[in-house]
Amino acid sequence: MQLEDINKSDVLVLKQYMHYSCERIREVVDKIN
Repeated sequence: MQLEDINKSDVLVLKQYMHYSCERIREVVDKIN
């Protein structure tokens, strides 16, 4: 149970981080273009 909970929270954090990174990359690309 505990391990699963930790994995779920890690996945959520990872998804949020990836989403944030994608948004940042889009902003930079827009500025370049």
